[in-house]
Amino acid sequence: MLGGPFLLIPLFILIRKQREARENDFEGNRFRKANKLAKKYLSSAKKNLGEQVAFYEALELALHNYLKAKLNITTAEFSKDKIAKTLLGLKAGETEVEAFVGLLKSCEYARYTPTSDVAMQKDYDKAVENISVLDKQISKR
Repeated sequence: MLGGPFLLIPLFILIRKQREARENDFEGNRFRKANKLAKKYLSSAKKNLGEQVAFYEALELALHNYLKAKLNITTAEFSKDKIAKTLLGLKAGETEVEAFVGLLKSCEYARYTPTSDVAMQKDYDKAVENISVLDKQISKR
């Protein structure tokens, strides 16, 4: 019983060093933040699946915030051409980049024109799939 606390000291030191290393990993923190934001706004979009305007606003926010956090793009630099060039520069697949830009265009278009619940579900599924594929491709670099 008396020796137990002394055996725990190395464990506490190891945990503290790992926590400090994680806090100092700025790129890893940026990626984790991007994933957290994407999940947050995608879940918000899924909750608003029946409401067209709210759904597409949340979906567009998910896509924008994911790119902002992942690529360090400011809102002023946010254009589809800039997004495509940056993603292609990071070795993302050309088809995935085109699908991502197409999804952004679809969100802009669908916010102002009528659409069905089936189209909203398809856009949601495309967004989830596209974000996960891009995340894997960008993380490999």
